[in-house]
Amino acid sequence: MGEVRDFNEAFSWPIARLADCFGIHRQTLTRRIKEAQLPPAGTHRGNPTYHIREVARLLYEPPPPEPGEVSTWDHDPELRKAWYQSENYRVKYEESVRRLIPATDHVRDQAEFAKTVLSVIDIWPDRLEREDGLPPEVIVSGQRLADDLRESIRQRLLKIYSEEDTDDSAGEAG
Repeated sequence: MGEVRDFNEAFSWPIARLADCFGIHRQTLTRRIKEAQLPPAGTHRGNPTYHIREVARLLYEPPPPEPGEVSTWDHDPELRKAWYQSENYRVKYEESVRRLIPATDHVRDQAEFAKTVLSVIDIWPDRLEREDGLPPEVIVSGQRLADDLRESIRQRLLKIYSEEDTDDSAGEAG
């Protein structure tokens, strides 16, 4: 039977596991921990471990303001307005030099690409039968592969666009 361990110890992980969990490089995480002077929560096999809660705070919470420091961002509406205007101008510029593609163009291009690929997949078994004279068993197997590939493409596109719809609706709500 398994060993009962301290609850806090279960969430104290070594650098490699924390880096994998947060999706960042181990050296980057090590540097950030050293800069913040975060003390280890313990050791595991000779390696220092850090509590996941403390590392998450270190990575995702904004640093507290220095004593006596007031954030101009929070208290200067003109600064916020200028920043948003600059972002709007940047987006317009990127659209004008075609570095930023409108979503409708992107969707249309992906649809054209999918139609082209799927049309080749649809006629592929027939061409193998007519032009190469392959036996029906091979053609049936090829048709199954073509159907699986078509379904895989369809599922992937549905997943991509359902994620985009979720991101768009979350952005509108926030």
